[in-house]
This record gives sequence, structure tokens and C-alpha cells, in this order.
Amino acid sequence: MKAISYCTGRKRYAEGRKKIQNYFQGTAKEAVCRSFEQIARLTSVPYIVRSSAENGFYSWAGQKGVPAVIIERGGCGLVKRHEIEADIVDVRNILRGLGFLRDGIQTVTSSQHLIRNAYYENAPCHGCWHPQKLPGDMVVKNELLGEIRDIYGELSERIFAKTTGVILYQTVSLGIEEGTPMVAYGELND
Repeated sequence: MKAISYCTGRKRYAEGRKKIQNYFQGTAKEAVCRSFEQIARLTSVPYIVRSSAENGFYSWAGQKGVPAVIIERGGCGLVKRHEIEADIVDVRNILRGLGFLRDGIQTVTSSQHLIRNAYYENAPCHGCWHPQKLPGDMVVKNELLGEIRDIYGELSERIFAKTTGVILYQTVSLGIEEGTPMVAYGELND
């Protein structure tokens, strides 16, 4: 019965706020990174992340000096119609900002929070992940982000924030394997 109560409590995290951010490659030459950031600022997402990731298409392109961003909306494999429409608006705005689309509509720039330092926490052990926060929630250094418990509810690990910032995304599945992505958060540089 204990395991069932832990599982049913997880539903609110799966239905919680979606991730809404934009990543750009942040380890290229500084001039190149500035151009990537300018492109990222042409989107309407509230957070832009200067990423140090070296895997993924946008990152590979950035390492080669080719401007690329990845806009993330949705979560849990779910995307709503308004999120698709927002992506289309953002892509058109990027094309306007780069001079490729000249349709007479003014380029829009949004007020966004820049995240220069992102933290990607992988599970230190396998078990059941019980997050304490939702994407978009603010956290302070040393605040509890979540716990990993065994299937009987016994505590295995507690995960604490290494810095003050915002939750970008997290795993919403109850079961988690050692070494797999668990939660990502970043420092706000405003």
C-alpha cells in the first residue's frame, strides 16, 4: 500500500508546468556565442540557456560555427496546439531577425532570463525519484530538489541544489536508473 501512495502522488508532477526554454551552444568562440544568443533572444521563451553540452544537433552545429538553437516547449512527450503555434511564430521571428523573411512584420525581441551556468544532475543510484519542485520553480542553494527512495519507500539519496536558480526540467517517471538524467537547473544571470 505504501508504494501505491508514492505512485499516485507523482501525478501532479507529470501534469505540472512544462519546460519552456531555448538552448544555444556556449563553448564556441565568444563572437560566435554572442550571435547564437542574439538568435535565441528572438524567441518568446522565458529562459535562454548558454549550454556547454557537446552532444545533440544544435551543439554539434554550434561547435562547427553554424548558428543553431533548440526551442523546448512541452514535457512528458505532450505538446499542445498553442505550443506548436508559438514555435512557428518563433521560427518566423528568427528568420525575420536574420533577414531571410521580409514580410513587413516587425521583428520582436522578448525579455528573457539568461542562464550561463546550468547543472544537470544524474541519478546517483537506482530507485524511485520523488521531486520536490516543478519546472519553472525557483530554488536556493542547498535546497532539497528531490529524493530517491527504494520501492518500499526507504530513503536512498537526497538531492540538493548546488546553486540558487530555476528548475529547467526534470524526469517525471517514478523509476530512475543510476546515471540517467534526473533534474536540470540553472543560475539566473540578470
